[in-house]
Amino acid sequence: MNGNQATIDRIVSLVTERLKRLHSPSGDVTVAPPHATNNNANSEHASCWITDQVVSLTSLDKRLENIKCVNLRRGAVITPSAQDELRRRNIQVVYVESELPAALAANRLLLSIWNINYDPQALLVKVNQSNLVVDAELGVDGLHAMSQAVRTNGDGMKTLGALLTDHPCEAACRLNREPHLRAAAIYDFQNVSEAVASLRANVIAINPNRQGLFATRHLIHQFVRESTIS
Repeated sequence: MNGNQATIDRIVSLVTERLKRLHSPSGDVTVAPPHATNNNANSEHASCWITDQVVSLTSLDKRLENIKCVNLRRGAVITPSAQDELRRRNIQVVYVESELPAALAANRLLLSIWNINYDPQALLVKVNQSNLVVDAELGVDGLHAMSQAVRTNGDGMKTLGALLTDHPCEAACRLNREPHLRAAAIYDFQNVSEAVASLRANVIAINPNRQGLFATRHLIHQFVRESTIS
């Protein structure tokens, strides 16, 4: 068993090193010093973070809209198909040597919808531009998506959930039937702080039609930030 594992480890190491040499920084790739990445979502050079060690097309899915720069961990490997997609979109790749922001390193965010007439694409673009690791499950039952995805993952990262719905209270009640979920209906910023501090919420339910794009985005940001600190 140990011999087999050693063989597997050597194969993985060889493949990784070959990919690194194949896609070593050149041309459209730069290395940024600590704190040099662009965090301004309103900048014409808007950027997003991707924390995967191996960056594939799946890693890039739905994250490149209006993006001019992708920030990666130093040493991350980009697959050939992902590299082609970045070049096709003329997106710069920046390898960042500093530690990732705490909220980014600790958390993923699942964004989903339930029982609402709402197009989340504009919100998804804004959230994707704000240094969060975001997965979107928009074509499925949001309650089921939250139940399946919100938990601590094998890589140590915690997945939090933001459910967009016309019925935040009902959604929170339904989600709280699951033993691993702690859901809260959110209406304002104080509400977020209370949900994280007292309930240790890992899912929030928000009505974006009532809150508007700006407030919904900032409520989600506050939830992720305070969940990381708590």
